[in-house]
Amino acid sequence: MAVELENDDWTRFRTLERGLVVTIFFGGKKRPEKRTLQVKIETRELEWIRAQGGKPEGSLNLKEVREIREGKNSKDFEKWPDDARKMDKSLCFVIFYGSEFKLKTLSVVAS
Repeated sequence: MAVELENDDWTRFRTLERGLVVTIFFGGKKRPEKRTLQVKIETRELEWIRAQGGKPEGSLNLKEVREIREGKNSKDFEKWPDDARKMDKSLCFVIFYGSEFKLKTLSVVAS
């Protein structure tokens, strides 16, 4: 069954394809940093890059996304409590992805 997309949906896709500046809370010892988050429609991937036109630092296949949760519900936010406290909870979300039992997370704050 084909899904029909309305003009608003295409506008959103095009905006995501151009990229949005977000703050990503990385796991491990790396502090949260601003990145450009882009959707590559042709490859069905979500990529994050340091500078517009640069090489992707990371990516995930959209087919592997299992859940998206609103708020600061990940250990990534807990690792940097001072930075997380400064962020508006309504702009935070966590993408759970992967093909294994233990899912990976991408913790993001929209700008």
